[in-house]
Amino acid sequence: MKIGRALFAIMAGLFAAGNAAAAVLVVDGSGNLLGADDVDVNGTLYDVRFEDSSCALLFSGCDNALDFTFTTEMEATAASQALIDQVFLDSSLGNFDSDATLTVGCTTTLCGVEIPYALSLDMLTVMTIGAANSLASDFTFADSFAVSADLTGFINVVYGVFSPSDTVSEVPLPAAFPLFLAGIVGLRLVQRRTIHNGLGALRKRKERTAL
Repeated sequence: MKIGRALFAIMAGLFAAGNAAAAVLVVDGSGNLLGADDVDVNGTLYDVRFEDSSCALLFSGCDNALDFTFTTEMEATAASQALIDQVFLDSSLGNFDSDATLTVGCTTTLCGVEIPYALSLDMLTVMTIGAANSLASDFTFADSFAVSADLTGFINVVYGVFSPSDTVSEVPLPAAFPLFLAGIVGLRLVQRRTIHNGLGALRKRKERTAL
């Protein structure tokens, strides 16, 4: 049983590592961050673009919760955290974590990407979860806007428009898979040796008893 649990733990760890994929940042010729492709949100890949406009124009009228990719606060929070973990990063493409002004639509040291998920009862206000990128720390936060409000007039927020990625999610064999197979063989040998030693000890005990 212990060996079986060890095998399961090794398999889970290796396949989790093998399935981890990096988002592909989308950057314009001026070095501004426009969004990213293949952002992993709860195991599903999405493309996201940062847009300065109103909810009504960006989300099919913004008059139904089904206009949004994420329809619960929990889902929108997961998407916001995914931006923080996978997109707002310093890399060779730019210091998109250290410098929030490199995010398109933002001109201050704190930039919030707003992800809508629900509407108010009167359908005039959209509820969002924001992914805040700042020099001090990154965090998620709850927010809301008038459905007709044009975020072009705001210097530190943009909408995050998510859509399913064209990339097919696959389960590739991790690079450490040969090592995993070797581990299985080793553990099986140990298991067989343990059983063999146990049977040998049992036979000896029976022989002593017979004498």
